[in-house]
Amino acid sequence: MYKMHARLTYYIGILVVLILWGCEPSREYDGYGIFTQEQRESAENIVKSMNLRQLEMLAAITTRGESRDTVLLQSQVACRQLATKNRHEANFTKAIEYARMSYVKSMTMGDTLEILRSLNELGTCFRRIAALTEALDYHYRALTVANAYSDTMDILIKKAQTSALNGVGNIALKMNNLSEAKRCFSESLVKDRELGSLIGMAINYANLGSIMQTEEKYDSALYFFQKSYILNEQCGSLTGMGLCHNHFGTLFENRNMLDSARVHYELSYKVLSDSKDKWHWLVSCVSLGRVCLMQGRMAEAESYLLKARDIAKDADATESLEQSHRLLAKLYRQKNDYSKALLEMEESQKLNEAMRKEMQENTFNSVQLEYIKEKGDREVELERERVRVEHEQSRLKVNTIIVFSFVSLLFICVGYFAYRTYKKRKELMDQVNADKNKVFGAVSRTMKVPAIEQRNAMRFIIDNIDELTIPELRQYLIQAYSSSVTQVDMLTNIISWVHIQMGDVAPKPANVNFCQLVTEAIDMLSLSSKQKNISFAMPVDRGMLVYADPEMLQCIVLNILSNAIKFSYSGGEVNIKFRDDAFAVMLYVEDHGVGMTKEQLSSVLKPNKRLTSYDFKDGITGLGLNICVELAKKNNGTISVESRQHRGSTFILTMPKGIPAAE
Repeated sequence: MYKMHARLTYYIGILVVLILWGCEPSREYDGYGIFTQEQRESAENIVKSMNLRQLEMLAAITTRGESRDTVLLQSQVACRQLATKNRHEANFTKAIEYARMSYVKSMTMGDTLEILRSLNELGTCFRRIAALTEALDYHYRALTVANAYSDTMDILIKKAQTSALNGVGNIALKMNNLSEAKRCFSESLVKDRELGSLIGMAINYANLGSIMQTEEKYDSALYFFQKSYILNEQCGSLTGMGLCHNHFGTLFENRNMLDSARVHYELSYKVLSDSKDKWHWLVSCVSLGRVCLMQGRMAEAESYLLKARDIAKDADATESLEQSHRLLAKLYRQKNDYSKALLEMEESQKLNEAMRKEMQENTFNSVQLEYIKEKGDREVELERERVRVEHEQSRLKVNTIIVFSFVSLLFICVGYFAYRTYKKRKELMDQVNADKNKVFGAVSRTMKVPAIEQRNAMRFIIDNIDELTIPELRQYLIQAYSSSVTQVDMLTNIISWVHIQMGDVAPKPANVNFCQLVTEAIDMLSLSSKQKNISFAMPVDRGMLVYADPEMLQCIVLNILSNAIKFSYSGGEVNIKFRDDAFAVMLYVEDHGVGMTKEQLSSVLKPNKRLTSYDFKDGITGLGLNICVELAKKNNGTISVESRQHRGSTFILTMPKGIPAAE
């Protein structure tokens, strides 16, 4: 009953601590996520298991009036995945549509992490179609929001921050603002290294290589591309490896090593075809067409360029489409097909003019200065205030639920522990009764045999005393004596077991000469050992002291040595060794007898175990070992055993070291 009250008090204390903790001011700024990590992972797993039709149906779901509705989260994740899928397939119209739907849903939920992911997805989609102003706007908005949470240690927020930096760096590289691109890629590389993101590091190394290539530092570019390829290979990114091959091809092409360039372009083309990333595949397809044209492989060049032109037109990939038209115009001029060359050149010029106009409309420097100026002021503060208010509301709701649930939980705990106490008492009574029946059953079975043997031996001696020779008389007396020893051992074990179960055995520890006690125990068992011709190998007494109850220690040692004799083969030897350390003395008793099976070994030394049939197999030997474990435990000692069947057993008794007399 006392234990029940202690446990009940413990659990109530935990509940009180939780309530007080919930009422304290927040120690950590963690309002950026409406949903828990488990909810996010669950939504991701559900969406991944769906086919395309199911994804589209889920993406069409709108808000159900509850900002934290997990169904809305699943719908938002479906929109984001559909945006990424269509972007890889170079279907940018649908990709942007789904990315915008994802952004709207994330704003409805008010979940900052999903807002960041949606902004970066929109920026990437617009960047792929060369709409750099829109792309830059989305990436900078994502970077502004991410910086508002830069004091948090959330990994997903930091990943969104590196994605935004990478997007800004790519746009700066497109606009030939190499210093800004290098700053963004270097900062992103440092953050990805802190996060341990191999794919992020690979992307940034490749981007830094592109800057070196633009600056005509080809050796440095090759170094960065090789670093990127190794990391992409480690994380198994086909797209990354394909892009690296394309970078290698460009380096060889710049050095006019066209055969080597074509080999890498072909590898890039093949790898990116397998990855189903059409936008990056277009780059490799155009590059392969260009190098084939430079080598005079007209048929191959025309095949690649026509394929790139048609897919780029469907995908609205302006840059790849312009390059395809321009290279086809050059190809048709070389084939003297001037009408086709003129048509291709006109299309190329139209696209080139549109791209030039787009570049002129992009105001990178002004957007950059505006971002730097406003970074950390009103927008960031507004975001922080929104999240703070939301966090306070969330905490208030949690505290209300905890307080409201406390009384119900208290009654449940009281009822549970009351039932558990009743059940344990009943099980204990059943166990005691069962053990009592087993002990008395064992007594009636096992003690009957030695008593009958003793009676028969004494009867035979009395009836034939005049006719028996001295050796015959000695033999029958030894038999009667052995039976009486067995009876005494059984009674001792039973009495000790009863005392232990009743809890009235209290040790009286003192310094005991361990070696001397073992020697005396061997002498007490000399008759049993002589009957089986068992010898003992023991080192010279070293005067080692242990601190234990002498009678209990003698009972333990006698049991262990008796078992060693009993289960040794006739004519065998029992090895006794001592070992001590700073705090304990170990006794090793090693016999070379029948040993134990794994089943016997696993159960023979379990303290306070319920009695089983194994405990009474050999004159309640198992019960004796069980008593030894209990007695050793009461004296702060332990017993362990190592055994192999038919190889023998080694019992290890560890007892506390004796206290010197001066102390």
